[in-house]
Amino acid sequence: MNGYAEQIKAALTAKQVAEYYGFKVNYGGYISCPFHSEKTPSLKLYDETNKGFMCFGCGKGGDVIYLAMHLFNISFKAACVRLSNDFNLNVTRERRSHRDEIKALSEVRERAKERIFFELEYILRTLEFRRLWKAYIHKTPKNIDDKIDDDYAEACRRLPILDYWFENHPYQG
Repeated sequence: MNGYAEQIKAALTAKQVAEYYGFKVNYGGYISCPFHSEKTPSLKLYDETNKGFMCFGCGKGGDVIYLAMHLFNISFKAACVRLSNDFNLNVTRERRSHRDEIKALSEVRERAKERIFFELEYILRTLEFRRLWKAYIHKTPKNIDDKIDDDYAEACRRLPILDYWFENHPYQG
């Protein structure tokens, strides 16, 4: 398996593997680490072969095979077979069963679908936050006797909720 592993590491970058499995890599080559909870991306994906990845938050790191092992909680051998099959490298003699192929494809599609729904929800909440922030700024009562505007009241109720959501759901793009 070691000869296979070297061929896989020479053929793939950590960035390619992460993107294939549904992660959106930012301009600096970082993603939010899937191995621990964080607010800002701290897992660096290297764009060169044999470089791998390194998380500066939790300390996990390694090559593309270890990335697949950690992502799917599988053995070294299973990670080699999965990467070989997913990227059509044909370096291992083992093939996944049809059921495993369908399961792997389903996992990739599910991650992509989750990412799309998250991004859509993030955009909608951002638009709501901006609308409410404008109402909060421009419709704040100037005097104690002024009538409280409905938009201002809604902003007072919703802005803390949105702020909490953004703190707990950092954008990973």
